[in-house]
Amino acid sequence: METAAFESDAMLKLLTEALRRGPGSPEWHSAVSSLRNLNSPDADEYRLLITARERIESGRAYREVRAGPAFTRELFGQLGAPPASGRRVTLGLVIRLLCLLTLVGAIGVVMMYVAQAGPHDAQQLSSRLFVTPVRSWTFDPIPSELHHVGPLPMETRNGGLRAGSREVSEPTGGLLYADEPLDLVRGTCVELRFDYRPGPTSVQLTLMSDAIVNGPLAAVSAELALICDNAGVHVSTPASATAPRALSAGAHLLRLKVADGDAVAELDGQVVWNGPPRLGPRGFVAIRMIRDGKANDVTVRSLRVLAP
Repeated sequence: METAAFESDAMLKLLTEALRRGPGSPEWHSAVSSLRNLNSPDADEYRLLITARERIESGRAYREVRAGPAFTRELFGQLGAPPASGRRVTLGLVIRLLCLLTLVGAIGVVMMYVAQAGPHDAQQLSSRLFVTPVRSWTFDPIPSELHHVGPLPMETRNGGLRAGSREVSEPTGGLLYADEPLDLVRGTCVELRFDYRPGPTSVQLTLMSDAIVNGPLAAVSAELALICDNAGVHVSTPASATAPRALSAGAHLLRLKVADGDAVAELDGQVVWNGPPRLGPRGFVAIRMIRDGKANDVTVRSLRVLAP
């Protein structure tokens, strides 16, 4: 019966739809207009419903939350700030610490590698400067600090050291050495200036492991020798020898650099060999000449010892 009454009451339907749609809707305006002209016992009750609905609608503004300009500025300012969460701050801190530890570890590894390679790295040793003179010899006459051994005599002529002019029938050697030991760990550079013409006489810049010399070619138990002969320039070590490179006639500079387990041999500033010297912590510098025949085609001008 109530359903039938509702369906037959047009005003009730209009009021129900107006309440459902809310103030401002066409149904609301229609319901309000109809109530003004309605003279029935239910009119007051309908007006109460309309008034209550209007008050509810007007009260919504007090429950709304709207973002003003200050809130918007603060929000965008916080977007670039670090996270406020303690967990996120801790995670970021852990990540930064891990990165820092990784960086410190990498630097430590590099420094350890550099310290181990240090001056005995071949490239660094080649570019390392030896500028402190330790000893220097010229040959007019032969200095008394240099000692001669071997069957091949040596003589001076025109301010240079040459093999003796006595003819020999087989390869014969002579050695001129200094008996003051050199520090091969801290670093030593020995250099020899000489004039060269291809022929039967060879000249060698030598670092010896000791000053005990014997044999027809004035050999030692262990030596590092930078050799210039008719075949070219080559290096002989206690463990190996290199193939000769071409050597032109003229003035040349030989260098042997040794430091802390590595050595470099240079001809006119160009590296011709590098490797371990295998001589121990100290060595002795020497000049060796070997001649086969009568020709005299090599003249040594000077010999020097330098430190870093």
